[in-house]
Formats: sequence, structure tokens, C-alpha cells
Amino acid sequence: MILQFRLTGERLELFGSFIAGCPLQISTDSQSPITETFQGFALDRPLFYPPTPFPPDMCTILSGLPPGISELCLSSAVSEQMMYLLASVSVAVGARASSIRTATFTDRTAAVEDFYRPGEIQTILNALQSFSLLQISKIEKLLHVGLVAFCFQLQGLSTLNLFYDPPLLRFIQLISSHDKPSSRQEQHCLMWVSMSVAGALALRTVSMPGSHTVMDHALDFYPEARSWSQLERILQSFLWTDDIGAHWRRSWEVARARKEPKAQRQEGVDLLEQPTDFHHPSVCGREGPKATSCPFISRLSGSVAPP
Repeated sequence: MILQFRLTGERLELFGSFIAGCPLQISTDSQSPITETFQGFALDRPLFYPPTPFPPDMCTILSGLPPGISELCLSSAVSEQMMYLLASVSVAVGARASSIRTATFTDRTAAVEDFYRPGEIQTILNALQSFSLLQISKIEKLLHVGLVAFCFQLQGLSTLNLFYDPPLLRFIQLISSHDKPSSRQEQHCLMWVSMSVAGALALRTVSMPGSHTVMDHALDFYPEARSWSQLERILQSFLWTDDIGAHWRRSWEVARARKEPKAQRQEGVDLLEQPTDFHHPSVCGREGPKATSCPFISRLSGSVAPP
């Protein structure tokens, strides 16, 4: 579902609608590429949350998605429309990786630029924007933010200008205050969403107020996010590219370094406030009580056409 656009006016209309946070006005009388795309995402139909067991066509879509996403769709309130959006972005990621692998070293930048034309990514972004204005589930609201932030980075890891500030501000407000989900699948999803948003925010030349709260919130909520090796495995089970992954690691390292001194200072305070036990062996030489101890990638190889 990757489209080509040659009309500058159409590109401006897409971008302006997205930045303003307004639904794109689409004429259903003519079959333009935008209309075809929105119909492909089933955005011209009411939201549909398929009951389990899923019908065969939905199972085909899920089988091609990264494992973290397919598990989320099976266990949470994820609509048919969101599954199509996820499949489209996943196809784009796979095609992008294939384009880079088959290009020579000197042609890789050109290969990325040729594959990701502005109108193509912008169409997906507008579809996501229209989707977010529907009565979607709580997890879909958060997942939508992660997908938009990820698409920003798919366009290239270059500086985001001021036009992107309105959606970035909304990202900060939503992600830095989310509640911790109870299910493992949604927790992993929120780690990916938080990292995706932090990566987009890191593309600003000057940090936006409150940017740091996104990763601070994730590091406080999710112990697995405090180890890059554990977090990387989780991120790779969702949407991931090697260059975006390297960018995310740099953002994670900055957040981790910012959090560590605070944790160390708190540890020191706790030690100072701990009362002295005069019966401890280190104080009186007698033997104290014995201490006790308490002791999750398939890639979508082709696009899946909606029914």
C-alpha cells in the first residue's frame, strides 16, 4: 500500500491536514490514490473488533506481523482497521530493508530516499490521523502515537522542524502520563511506543519542554527497559530497523545516564537513614541471623490486501 504522488498541491493538503490534527476531506465520488488507500485501510467503514477465533483472512495478516504485534492483536482490543495500518507499516519496513540490502554501499542513501517519497509516508500518517479521531480503544490511542512517531523516523533521521511541534507536544502529554497496563503484551507495546516517541523527540534541534519525561516514565514503570539487551529484544519484536534502532539506543543511553545519578543519590540517602543494628556482627562481633535470598521474529514478506 505504498503510493506515489506527483502533485505538490496534494502533498501540501496531506501535510496541512495532519499538522492541524484535522481529518482529511476525501471525496468518495472519485477514485484518487488517497481514496483508494483509505478504503484499503477500511477507514470508510465502522470500527470492527473481530471476535476470537479470528477469521482466516485476519489470521493471515497476523501471521505476517512481527511477534510482539501479533500477540498484542490477539490479546487486546485492536480493531481490523488498526491491523491493516500495522500491516502497511510493517510491509514498508520490510521493503525498505530489502531495498537497502540490494543496494551498493554508495547507493544506500539514494535507495532509501527513492523508496520513501514524501507523499507515501504522508498518506499513511494521514490515515493514522483519521483513525485517531474515531472512538478507538485505549491501547490503540497509545499504539497510534508510536506508529506516527515511527513514521516520522522512517522518513529519515533528519531534524524535525517546527511544523512537527503540535503532534510532538501531544505525544509528550499522552505517553509521559500513561498508566501501566496489566498484561505483558501491552507493557511491551508501551515500551516500544515510549522508545519510538523518545526517538522522534530526539530529532528536534532543541529539546522540547518535558521531552525527558517520556523515557523517565518508561524507566520508572518497566524494569526490563533499564537493560538495553532486554529492551532491544522487546523493541525488535515490534517495528524496527537497524538505523532507527541505533538512534534509539543513543536516546536510551542519555535517559539512563540521567536517571542513574538520581538513583545513586537516593541509595546513599537510604543508607544514611538506616538505623544502626548493634546486634549486627559488624558491630558486636556476634553471629547474627542468617540472611535469606529471594531468588520473548518473523518479518512480513509481502503486503496483505484487505478483504
